[in-house]
Amino acid sequence: MPEYHPDDATLRAAERRALEALTQLIRAAGPGSHLICAVAHEAGNTALRSVCPFSISRDDETGLTALEWCSEGLRDVHAVFCAAFGATPVTTACVLMRTITNTGTTVRGWLLRENWLVPISEAEVFKAACTGLGGERLPPEYGVTYAAGVPLGPPPLT
Repeated sequence: MPEYHPDDATLRAAERRALEALTQLIRAAGPGSHLICAVAHEAGNTALRSVCPFSISRDDETGLTALEWCSEGLRDVHAVFCAAFGATPVTTACVLMRTITNTGTTVRGWLLRENWLVPISEAEVFKAACTGLGGERLPPEYGVTYAAGVPLGPPPLT
């Protein structure tokens, strides 16, 4: 297989899509503690994986919202997103987001389709969350709700 060398325009577009995807996922998350898990499979079956914990809190008195995140995790997820959006030849990519609130734990998911993240069904989230890195089946976690991903806004034009 020939080496892949994207041009500058492709790299800039991948960077913009990665940043917009992260921004939209964080906005969609809502209050709680969250963990974004991103996996992109390159040609040759190499997988890029990363996780980023973050939390969103809202002060009911002031109405202010606070966002805290792990800088290293955010950088790593951004790198996987850049790869998925064209910086490297990726065959598939998936994002799962675990949300923990005082009402419980929910896992939602998205797949890369047509160069953007699109929500997947509850069944697809369950299958993705209950499959190990080597493809083995894992039991579902007690008390976790597996739910369809929420639609994100449109991707950047370029």
